[in-house]
Amino acid sequence: MIVNRKEVKGMERRTARISKEPEVRRQEILDTAMKVFMEKGYEAATMRDIAAAMHVVPGLCYRYFESKQALYDAVVQQYVRDITAPMIQVLEEEDDTLDGFLDRMQGLFCEMDGREKYHLFFHKKENHSLHQLLSADLCEALKPYMEKKLYKMKEKGLTDAACIPMAASFLLYGASPVILDDGYSTEDKADGIRSFMEWVLKSR
Repeated sequence: MIVNRKEVKGMERRTARISKEPEVRRQEILDTAMKVFMEKGYEAATMRDIAAAMHVVPGLCYRYFESKQALYDAVVQQYVRDITAPMIQVLEEEDDTLDGFLDRMQGLFCEMDGREKYHLFFHKKENHSLHQLLSADLCEALKPYMEKKLYKMKEKGLTDAACIPMAASFLLYGASPVILDDGYSTEDKADGIRSFMEWVLKSR
């Protein structure tokens, strides 16, 4: 029996792909999709492009995601989880002073701004509308944690905000346009948002 080496190698590659854990494969698809979106743009990219970049058949991608939109939605959900995780950690920590809380929030913002995993994609001019939708998702995810934080601060006398849910929304959604504006430096954004938060929260 004559063995075709190319066929054997092809079978080995296919076997290696099949042997990957589902979560590993799913993450590979997500990461590859974002690279393709970066190169071609979301609208122009196709599931076939993503599969080609992975050197797999398109059916494999469809096994995990029924459409390009579903794939993009999964990317956004993961991005929101990754971005909000350190913010939630700060919001869940105890604070004895308003300045201490604001210092940590400002430091975290300076540390993260521009270093997010998919920052370049969402900050492309042509993706501005996608970035706005992402910002809304981020605010929505953080709102319950911000509310809980402000209630605790009010109990300690660190703020006298009259309506905590309104204050939480104002802080999060009000900061969003500043964060989206690349005309400001990270330091200017951080200083401005801190002053804004201090004005809303400071006991008078």
